[in-house]
Amino acid sequence: MKDFPDNSVQAIGFINPTHGWMGGHGSGFHKTEDEGNTWTDLGLGGSLNRFVFRNGNLAYCPGNSIYKYDGTLGIENFKQDVIPDIEIMIAPNPIIDQIHIEIDYQHIDNLLLGLYQLDGKLIKKLIRDQVKGAGKKSYTFDFNYPAGTYLLDFHTNNGRRSKIVVKK
Repeated sequence: MKDFPDNSVQAIGFINPTHGWMGGHGSGFHKTEDEGNTWTDLGLGGSLNRFVFRNGNLAYCPGNSIYKYDGTLGIENFKQDVIPDIEIMIAPNPIIDQIHIEIDYQHIDNLLLGLYQLDGKLIKKLIRDQVKGAGKKSYTFDFNYPAGTYLLDFHTNNGRRSKIVVKK
């Protein structure tokens, strides 16, 4: 296995044995021209999913946009609808013994909610939820953790965002 700077890789594609791209939720496109021995960040893209190759010189990759390779890598001129982000309310903060989270979803969505230490170490995956439509949804969790500062990581179809919470 070769090194790559993102541990959440979703998209890997090679147009030939030496020339390819890789990326994922935490990174945009990285390019290699030496079979993956070295990678160059192209400063393009995000939330990459997978490559679809149509022939030896045409490929697509969905992500924050639809990306097209036809000799050069760029953004295809598709009409994109702007998807409003979720609104998150957390109470109480500071936390005493339970945390209440209310999320106002704007559309069908998915939620992965994790609790992390400030150094990024996962403490617990709190919930995986499939949201069937727009509207407010509430979640309540017991918070039996020591006093301190924590991160809640909200991973939805629109990407990731973190909120800081404090336990008294």
